[in-house]
Parts: sequence; C-alpha cells; structure tokens
Amino acid sequence: MTEDTNPSVDNEIAVVEARLKELRSEDHRLLPTVARSKGFDSRHVAVLFAVVVIGLMYFGSQGSAKDTGPQLREFTVIMQGSQYSPSLLTVNQGDTVVIDITNRDPVAHGVDLPQFGAFVPGGHVQPGQTVRLEFVAAQKGRSDAATCGGPIPEDKSDAHGEELVVNVI
Repeated sequence: MTEDTNPSVDNEIAVVEARLKELRSEDHRLLPTVARSKGFDSRHVAVLFAVVVIGLMYFGSQGSAKDTGPQLREFTVIMQGSQYSPSLLTVNQGDTVVIDITNRDPVAHGVDLPQFGAFVPGGHVQPGQTVRLEFVAAQKGRSDAATCGGPIPEDKSDAHGEELVVNVI
C-alpha cells in the first residue's frame, strides 16, 4: 500500500520549514529591529541591559535606605505551653516597638526588657492576661525578654527553656 501525498501540502511544509530556518538564523529575540538598524549587536544590548539592571539595583537600594527610618513595629505574642509564638522579634535600631503579650498558660510568666525600660506591671503576665510592652529599640543586640516561668514570682532563672528574643539590628 502506497501513501498518496499532496504536492501542494508538501510545498507548504517546505516553505514553513525554510522560513523557520531563516528565523533561527536571525537573532530576532535578542535584537529588536531598531537596535539592529542602529548598528548594535547582541554584545552591545547585553552590556546595556547589565548596566541598566545594576543601576536600578544600586539607585533603588539607595532610595529605600533613605526612605526607611525608624518605624512603628507591632507584634502580638502568645504564651502557650510554656512557649512564645512568635519567639523571635526582629526590629531596626530606632524603631518604636509595641508587643502585646497574651498568656494562655495556667501559670504566670515573667517578661521584661530592662535595657529598654520595658517592664510588665508586677513583673509577670498572669494566666489569661494580655499586657503591652512599648519601647524604642535604642541599641543593637539580642535580648531574651522571658525572665521566668512557672508559679513562683521570685524565680528569675529563665531555666525553663522559654525564650522571647528581641533582635535589634
């Protein structure tokens, strides 16, 4: 059994294949018509593209650094199962920090940041209580705000594995 071929279809296929070959040889994707007409080749376009990208990255970062000064940073922290969530708060030096802390445990938890003058009234967050710490992150460093856990208010050892770290960068 022989296969019948249609000469006009074969001709159209040959024309399409020839045009595809022609398009592949031209660099339409990298060089717009205007660039080719002005005498630019792919190296010129690549260098120009790299310069534009680097310039945007440099000047974009310069502008954002100037625009970001001290800001208000607000956090909601939940104490449950003798764990803080979130347990790491990162802020920038100079930021005003507001931390709302809710104790869902059946025992009181001690929380304070004396280096920032931030103290919980009475030293402990009582079960079911929500308190607010407000301060300005004046100096860089890491501080653990969890000062104790458990039912003994005098316990300041922080030996219970609880951490509420405030990282000032």
